[in-house]
Amino acid sequence: LNRNKITSTFYHAGLTYTERNKCQATWISNEMRVMVATNAFGMGIDKPDVRVVIHMDIPESLEAYYQEAGRAGRDGKKSFAVLLHHASDTADLEHKTLMDQPSVDYLRKIYQCLANYYQLAEGAGEGFSIDFDLFEFCNRFSLKLSTAHAAIKRLEESGLIFLDERFSKPSRLHIGTDRKKLYEFQVANEKFDPLIHVLLRLYGAALFSDYVLITESAIAITLKITADEVKALLMQLGKLQVLHYDPASNHPRLTWLTPRLDASRLPLDLKKLELRKTTILEKLKAIINYVETPEGCRQQIMLDYFNEPAAEPCGKCDLCLSRQKSSNKQSWDRIRTQILKSCNDKAIPLDELEEKVSSDDRKLFPSVIRELLEENILTYDAHWMIRKAVKDKS
Repeated sequence: LNRNKITSTFYHAGLTYTERNKCQATWISNEMRVMVATNAFGMGIDKPDVRVVIHMDIPESLEAYYQEAGRAGRDGKKSFAVLLHHASDTADLEHKTLMDQPSVDYLRKIYQCLANYYQLAEGAGEGFSIDFDLFEFCNRFSLKLSTAHAAIKRLEESGLIFLDERFSKPSRLHIGTDRKKLYEFQVANEKFDPLIHVLLRLYGAALFSDYVLITESAIAITLKITADEVKALLMQLGKLQVLHYDPASNHPRLTWLTPRLDASRLPLDLKKLELRKTTILEKLKAIINYVETPEGCRQQIMLDYFNEPAAEPCGKCDLCLSRQKSSNKQSWDRIRTQILKSCNDKAIPLDELEEKVSSDDRKLFPSVIRELLEENILTYDAHWMIRKAVKDKS
């Protein structure tokens, strides 16, 4: 997109907290025109002027598609939702969905692997919380990443563990010695004296009583060194037991909600797990039907799924337009010719253009106009007059 001069940025769960915020801000401010993202993006995003939402993959459910596509046109202006798909996408989605429903034996295996990973004995670990690297975990135990992640989420739903994948915490610091011993350390260790002076000046006596949130970059500016050098010095002071330094983290964090159990006797709700699997497969069937159906109306399919009252065909989706075009081929072609002839030499108001079309054909007029606009054969000028689009000669 950027190579084709369409300003674009990107968003996915692997970015750091700072990177995610920066990418998001440039898009919301319209500095970047397009956001290319995984479905990790968008929750709580309030941007009313999104004109197009394009899905390159089939979402896992109609609920997900409705919520994600619904981010377009919140300002009430014309907008589009597009789902691109190939026949192989359906098979891929079915395979992924089945892989995301691990067996009970596999859940027990993952639980045991997690216990081994953190070296937790039975009965220990309740409340234990630590950074979690899924890639390293899967590599160590030769696990398939997507299936292991799904199993961890099922264990989470069973109340055994909690994986916070959006965990982000700032750096914090606590001086665990008294002022007298700290002063003696400063005198004996000239290397650390400037840093300790700056810490006391910036954060004061609170450092001695509890953990205080700190910013390494602010300390670095004062000392005229880099933030990485500040972190290295703080780590050294931590090893010398002069202070307790807890650096910032953007890694997922896993917490054990119960004492570690015997994996063969996990209190799993088998009926609940089976019901969940059945529900997921029903949702899969619904989204595949929505994507693959050759006739009807997308809006009606969506409304029927959500048990909303039946409505007239929307007349705007691909199925409606295809039906209109095929059942009224002669009229469609005639209107198209009339419109293009009327726009040959000048811009023309939409209502005046409609008057030039025979009354029998006016029901199709909006759909033909829409097609010509989408094909960039016609366009609106600055005064909202319809005119032929100027082709880019470059």
